[in-house]
Amino acid sequence: MEKRFTVTENGYGKRTAVFEYKLQNPGGKGVFAIKTSERNGKVVGALQVEYGAHSSSSQASKPSFSRSWFRRV
Repeated sequence: MEKRFTVTENGYGKRTAVFEYKLQNPGGKGVFAIKTSERNGKVVGALQVEYGAHSSSSQASKPSFSRSWFRRV
């Protein structure tokens, strides 16, 4: 399954299935992939990935680690 992996400057990330993004007509204003805030920071990157069989992550008050396996980036 194709997913979009979005990462923020403070280490937060979000995986969203590509089919969840609605199609836009010419002149569309775009869609929000992840909320930006003081906690999350600004978006620093986004990749389209093929989601693998395993993924794990952990978050405390500040992100401590995030680990994901993907078949293809």
